[in-house]
Amino acid sequence: MALNNSVNHQVTQYNTLTGAASNLINNVSPGQAGWVLTSNGLSAQPSYQPVPNGGGGVPIYTFISSLDFTNTTTMDFINIDNTYSQLRFILGNGGMGLASGSTLQMRVSTDNGATFIASGYQCQGSEVLSTSGTPTPSTWIKADFDNSSTGINLFLASGANLYQGIIDVFSPATADNLVTFEYDIYNQGGGTSKNGRLAGLGYYSVPADVNAIRFVAGANFTSGTIYMYGVS
Repeated sequence: MALNNSVNHQVTQYNTLTGAASNLINNVSPGQAGWVLTSNGLSAQPSYQPVPNGGGGVPIYTFISSLDFTNTTTMDFINIDNTYSQLRFILGNGGMGLASGSTLQMRVSTDNGATFIASGYQCQGSEVLSTSGTPTPSTWIKADFDNSSTGINLFLASGANLYQGIIDVFSPATADNLVTFEYDIYNQGGGTSKNGRLAGLGYYSVPADVNAIRFVAGANFTSGTIYMYGVS
């Protein structure tokens, strides 16, 4: 409050006591997040209770590890924690550099990276890209990716481009389900290089516990970082 036209004031915060008629009292302190009024059934009054994942059922992304792309054709994430039902990979740090004409794939392993499986995949993707460095409606074209059984095809590099985007892997550690992939990647060219967006999905056709994932290309990676997160 204001006292004698002064802007100085003191705010007192109090705990909120909540509870149902047949339940214990909950003490919700000031600033407590992720609590909502929750039903306790037909025979009891509702009460404030914490919501899983910190509120609203919003997924929690936990950073696991990252790898820098530097002069190699393969990048491996091994010994992946099998507690996550979904993994998210982010191509960042300025974008992943890859020589023109090189295809980028993902492959899985069930023996912590001792071997990576190069068969049994199904995938389909497409891209919308510009045929010039300055996109205009007349220069945009659509192209489809061919299916591949040797890995999940993410894109075919074109021009001196940097690739940024997100790749989601579902059910990596559930032996009863197929491991599925979804991706959304943007390639940003410079000068007269192409610009475009690539999206697609695929799966590994044998149910398996996956504990390592490889990114493999037809030429050396030249720049960028890929980050891996577990989703819960």
